[in-house]
Amino acid sequence: MAHEHFDIARKQADLTAMMDRVLVNNRLGHAYIFEGMVGAGQEDMALYLAAYLNCLNPDNQGIPCGTCNHCRRILSADYPDVFHIEPDGNTIKIDQTRDLKERLSMSSLEGDNQIFIIHEAEKMTVNAANSLLKFIEEPHENVFIFLLTNNRDAILSTIVSRCQMIHFPQLNQVSLKALFEEAGIKPSMATTLTALTNDIDEAVALAWDEDFQQRLTWSMQWVDLIVKKDPRGLTMVASDWMKGPKGRADIIQALNLVAFHFHDLLYLLLHADQGQSNQDQMVFPNNFEAYQGILAKITVEEATKALHLVGQAQRMIQSNVSVQSAMEYMVLAYWKQ
Repeated sequence: MAHEHFDIARKQADLTAMMDRVLVNNRLGHAYIFEGMVGAGQEDMALYLAAYLNCLNPDNQGIPCGTCNHCRRILSADYPDVFHIEPDGNTIKIDQTRDLKERLSMSSLEGDNQIFIIHEAEKMTVNAANSLLKFIEEPHENVFIFLLTNNRDAILSTIVSRCQMIHFPQLNQVSLKALFEEAGIKPSMATTLTALTNDIDEAVALAWDEDFQQRLTWSMQWVDLIVKKDPRGLTMVASDWMKGPKGRADIIQALNLVAFHFHDLLYLLLHADQGQSNQDQMVFPNNFEAYQGILAKITVEEATKALHLVGQAQRMIQSNVSVQSAMEYMVLAYWKQ
């Protein structure tokens, strides 16, 4: 079956069909920006196009086989004519784009085409971007460059204007959940993870991360204590949260889980007449029964207030307010009449 070895066909079927038409008509440009949410398929598309350009056994439409020596090595990032450039720390530096230009002076080693894939292209320094711009303005034959990003606005405008832009829409949650389950994630966990990420590798890592499992448990316990105005809801900040997640990003993710609980509670309050059929719309469907003991203690207005306060606490943490202060503020502000 065509495309069966390529994730992009499952993630973005319409975009894949569009690019197939471009390829069949020999209209592939030399420089593209693939932009969209992390995990929406930007890298998968770049690898698919690299395989198309280098496959040893394409079908009669030119669709790559996905199983030949070239395709397998491209998909495993082990093919010498496909170059990956990734941030060195927090940025892509000018030395990295200079390396790209040096490689351009060399002939391809195995195939007829060279492909450059720049990951997190929004992290290029101005100098690196200006260096890359010279290459984009003077295209080389049989050389293709794909810039991958989740923030097109952070890319130098002169690069944006000289590349073809393709937007990768957010993945359909049903399709994404199926992809997560194919990767070995349990259905209930897959449902939760679709609210956190589009990226399969990140989802798998979280599903098996003991710290993440702990955050899941604590988030439910904490919401229960906060809603019931139990003093332990305040002390839990210091006794558990401050001894658990290692950094601000982990705490912000934990607060996302808290927000998802309040989202579920709000949904159940607004659709109380639908009973267990509500589970299809919940981030934590397995918590339906546990939520029943909380619903009598919270109103629609309080659930809405809680969602606002979670977001406020996250913004405080991002602004370098101490994590403990932000979380304690959230609890006390919720309890305030």
